[in-house]
Amino acid sequence: MNWLYDPLLWAALAQIIAMDRLPWLVPAGGALIGWIAGGMVVADLALQPFFPLDEWVHWIASVGSAAAVLLAGLWLARRERSTALN
Repeated sequence: MNWLYDPLLWAALAQIIAMDRLPWLVPAGGALIGWIAGGMVVADLALQPFFPLDEWVHWIASVGSAAAVLLAGLWLARRERSTALN
């Protein structure tokens, strides 16, 4: 197969160009993954005995995990910048 006709290659190239031009996509994507992960934890059947079946629990878990991912990313970026300056 000729690599010029591979749609996966072109999709990856478009993603790299978009992330280069719009750097806010990286933390936004991380927050989206955190949001989905928080909702999945609360909705997991094995963990149902530990969480009440209220809708607000799902929202709190989703927002909390998205915020945790964003804060961890900011902390790691700041730590990397401070070590690069030394």
